[in-house]
Amino acid sequence: MLGKITQVIEKMKTDRYRSLMSKIIVFIIICISTLGVRAETEYIQLSKIKLEKRTKIPLAQMSKLEFFLSNIKKIDKNYEKLEKRMRSNEIVGLELLVADTTKKDFESRWGHALFRFVDINRKAANDLVVGYVAQVDSPGLSYFKGLFGGYALVPELRPLREFHQQYAAKANRHLDRFLFSSDKMLRKNLFLKLKREWLSYRSVFLSNLEIQKTRALKKAKKYAKKKRARVQSIVSLYGKVVGLRVVKDKKNLRVFPIKFKLRRSKIPQKYTFLRNNCSGAIVKLLRSAGLKFLPRFSFNSIIPVKLDDFLAKHHLIHFKLPRIPTVQEVSNFPDKSFLDLKKMKGADVDDYIKENASSLSDTQRYIILDQFNLEDNLIDEISSFLSVSVVPTYESIYHLKSNNSYIYNLCLDKRCRVKSEEGLIKIYKKRKKKYSSKKTTFFVEKLLLQTEIMN
Repeated sequence: MLGKITQVIEKMKTDRYRSLMSKIIVFIIICISTLGVRAETEYIQLSKIKLEKRTKIPLAQMSKLEFFLSNIKKIDKNYEKLEKRMRSNEIVGLELLVADTTKKDFESRWGHALFRFVDINRKAANDLVVGYVAQVDSPGLSYFKGLFGGYALVPELRPLREFHQQYAAKANRHLDRFLFSSDKMLRKNLFLKLKREWLSYRSVFLSNLEIQKTRALKKAKKYAKKKRARVQSIVSLYGKVVGLRVVKDKKNLRVFPIKFKLRRSKIPQKYTFLRNNCSGAIVKLLRSAGLKFLPRFSFNSIIPVKLDDFLAKHHLIHFKLPRIPTVQEVSNFPDKSFLDLKKMKGADVDDYIKENASSLSDTQRYIILDQFNLEDNLIDEISSFLSVSVVPTYESIYHLKSNNSYIYNLCLDKRCRVKSEEGLIKIYKKRKKKYSSKKTTFFVEKLLLQTEIMN
């Protein structure tokens, strides 16, 4: 009896072993087949897909995603650059930049506020500037989403040159400059808070993109199986997958773009036009960096063109610097204005340049080369009239003036003095907020001491 029981137990062990081994073999086969599928994945560039009626909308969605991914890559590099400059003590001051108002778009009627990190070792156009913008992930701008927090708030960090091209050249809007009183500790805190905000948005955006990519791949494979076709990955210029398409016999059956719209619940910071806009976000950033004495909400704090008044009232801005003019103001072309040339057709612009190339100044020629897409023969013709001995800088062409680094330390102690040759414009404010000593930090106390001298 005992022997039979032993035989049964041994048989059960053998059966379990065989079952376990069979499961392991099946698992290995599945892994090998999966690896084989991945190895055979086909890729196609987004630019090589033909524009058809049924692919028009998916191509537009994928192109927008390509732009977003490219923008994230550039901003990542800019944050790395700013971190290196902060560590090497190259950032000597801060400026508030306010773009002029315009009636062209509803959202631009109150201007746009930016923050500039002034670098002592580089030209003005290479200074890094942060601007808070809404991540418009819909086909068109929705004012409803802009009002009620449907878009993510993104702290974009770009060189001053890019913002200058965006506002002074394309939008014909000058940039007002205001000297923001700051010390090394405040600038460091501002950068750390900015970087944390950017990494938070970046992490949420990319993780959501991976989820959407998995969903799109599942749909594409299901459709391909139904049609007995194959799946191709659509990649951007930088090699990132932005969509998938199902093809059969070299015929495009369907395109599955990767959706990148964030759910409202996952948005780290929400953009709201009446509260957390480009201006209100800057005030919120200043509070988080240590300036707790600033009110949480003020009417002037949410209007970009009134932000300088708000900060002057709270002793953070005392001086206005020479503004950055528009390209229209510095070009002065004969018979035609810069805006007139921008409105003209390509052939008409070419004819105007050929007729006036010899009589234009070097500055005007450089502006033409920088602002217009010209053919090679016309570029050579304009270049032949340039003075080789004197090559103007971007800053000198567009009047991006740099100031001595010492002015960014004004209004921090009693030794502050203003020299007339700096061209600083004193901002007079009849009513300034008075703070009790209990509610002020050491940094603010120094500002208040200086305010008594300057007023």
